[in-house]
Amino acid sequence: MGKSKEFSNNFWNVIDKGLAGWSILLMGLMATMVVISVIMRYVFNLTYVWSEELIIYLFVATTYFGSIMCVKEMEHIDIPFLRDMASKNVGIIMDIFVCLANIAVQIGLAYFSFTWIEKTGSSLTTGLYIPLYVVYSMFPICFFLMAIYTFRRIENKIVPAIKKASKGRTGWSAWNLLLFLIYAAAAGGIGYLYTTIAWIEKIKTSIKPVMMTIVSAIFTIMFAVCILLVTVFAIKRLICIFKKDTFTEAGGEQ
Repeated sequence: MGKSKEFSNNFWNVIDKGLAGWSILLMGLMATMVVISVIMRYVFNLTYVWSEELIIYLFVATTYFGSIMCVKEMEHIDIPFLRDMASKNVGIIMDIFVCLANIAVQIGLAYFSFTWIEKTGSSLTTGLYIPLYVVYSMFPICFFLMAIYTFRRIENKIVPAIKKASKGRTGWSAWNLLLFLIYAAAAGGIGYLYTTIAWIEKIKTSIKPVMMTIVSAIFTIMFAVCILLVTVFAIKRLICIFKKDTFTEAGGEQ
């Protein structure tokens, strides 16, 4: 358990630092482009369409990748009035429900973004002359990452609250069983969504098969990562049900 926990912490530290570094890079590049654009416009009286378009796309990218950071740090708008009034167990259930609602929206938006990319992704941007699917691909990626970090929030924030609220092994096991069922249902639902997109047929019938191949690869990777993560979390909850000493390790009292 110790080595697996250490590996998990190191893995997530790399992901967190990579995401933070990427967000900083996008923000710095956008700020630099804005300064250069202002100087070129008001000093040299020059304006380039590609630079203005790049600034817009960088702004959109910082918004979406920044949203992932907000999910990670729990900085999105939250109204805890009812949750604070409820008991600990009811508050935990409300937290789980909110997380599941967020995940459903995030996965749904990622799923339906495929239709958008399929219909308009082959067009070129007016300034940079790059295919729109290159830009639009950030949407499913960001939505999937938001969902992944929301699942992680359940493990890192809600599970510790369950540990404190549990008064014995029976309650602890019941909560773990509930979370296991939630994770199993989520993994199955995400897998089912993936199978509803006829990828091979989409690629064969597409006007731009190269584009559809790249898009399908992106979606496959994100779906696979999400399912794998949820499966790992489900296995952890299953272990906690059958392993007797997990309640003590979790900080509970015998």
